[in-house]
Amino acid sequence: MPPLEELHLMTWLHTFSGREVSILDPKPEQFALEDIAHALSMQCRYNGHSRYFYSIAEHSLLVARALREQGCGIEVQRVGLMHDATEAYVGDLVAPIKMLPGFAVFKTLEDILWKEGIQPAFELEDIGAEVKRADLRALATEAPQVMTWPPPRDWELPSEATPWPDVWLDFLEPAEAELLFLRECIELGIRAVSR
Repeated sequence: MPPLEELHLMTWLHTFSGREVSILDPKPEQFALEDIAHALSMQCRYNGHSRYFYSIAEHSLLVARALREQGCGIEVQRVGLMHDATEAYVGDLVAPIKMLPGFAVFKTLEDILWKEGIQPAFELEDIGAEVKRADLRALATEAPQVMTWPPPRDWELPSEATPWPDVWLDFLEPAEAELLFLRECIELGIRAVSR
């Protein structure tokens, strides 16, 4: 297969704010919180197979707030809020598809966007074990509230994917989720590095 450049494919994304983000060669200066907040607030988790609209932005808020309540430092909370920021650019591909061998390129694209674009743009640490664990617990908390439950068969989640007791989702409208996401960015001191 020839290099992507020779195929004359569009390898950049036109964002909500009017920016251009290169998917294959992202630069930190291409990323804006307003784009991330807007896109994540407009995308429904679980590929839309939910009883109510539940955005990636609201999920990200849940993860960040849970990390705060667990006593994690602000740097971990920042990563918790932004852990799905790549999905603002490539969408939220559901796990059963993302794990298929033919979709390894999707994970590679997410890694490129995170490591070369988002992480340096907002001075974020790596996505560590605490954030991954909180993400799994958020999934276990959300699914029974969002999906038709119980599922037709066990999801086979790792043992650490236990739901948080007494945590109820708000099912925010996109505009409200976007606003709260941006407010949380301010509270956590997330802002673009000077360009």
